[in-house]
Amino acid sequence: MFPQEAAWIEATLAALDDSVGPVLDIGAADVAFRTVEQPWIERNVFAPLRRRHIPVVFVDVKCGAGVDVVADLTSAEGVRRLQAVGAGMVLCCNVLEHVPDAADFAHRLTKLVRPGARLLVTVPHRYPYHRDPIDTMFRPDVRELAALFPGCAVEKSAILHTGSYRDEFRRRPLTLLCRHLFRLPVPFLGWRAWRRSVGKLQYLVRPYEVTCVCLVKL
Repeated sequence: MFPQEAAWIEATLAALDDSVGPVLDIGAADVAFRTVEQPWIERNVFAPLRRRHIPVVFVDVKCGAGVDVVADLTSAEGVRRLQAVGAGMVLCCNVLEHVPDAADFAHRLTKLVRPGARLLVTVPHRYPYHRDPIDTMFRPDVRELAALFPGCAVEKSAILHTGSYRDEFRRRPLTLLCRHLFRLPVPFLGWRAWRRSVGKLQYLVRPYEVTCVCLVKL
């Protein structure tokens, strides 16, 4: 999650009343990721909810510190376990590009909330290939993302600029420069890796973008 994305989520949640809870955070990762690696997630998203006494249930497919429920949403058992929470909102950020069937996963997300509840979903719109453990390169705009949730209405949406590859170069200039200089002349060592490496260079001049939607289940 990018800081700009976290700020948009914070503003969206702030405009909603406390009936938004409990919040199910799908693909939450562990507490170190939310507080140390990307501290803006805790600062902008979850600390404000905590101050409002809105409960959050952190969900991931892997066990870890700060994961409340280990569940696989692609299984019927996982759906049943998460439905039992009775969520007023599902938060699903940067997950749909990492599942084999985004439409099926979106359908399962809608099963987790009652009519009138909300789903807040974000997906990269312009961003390089990144495995976790796969990347299908699903990069929707608002219309394409909302179309995965036919039983829902869009309440708020945006496509955010979230920096670029230049920001990463500023943090690790020598490492990234050497990596690209080594990879560029030797595509025969791995065509897919070479294409990914060369493809990332376009983001030195093109911004990263994230598609964000807040939906209401009808």
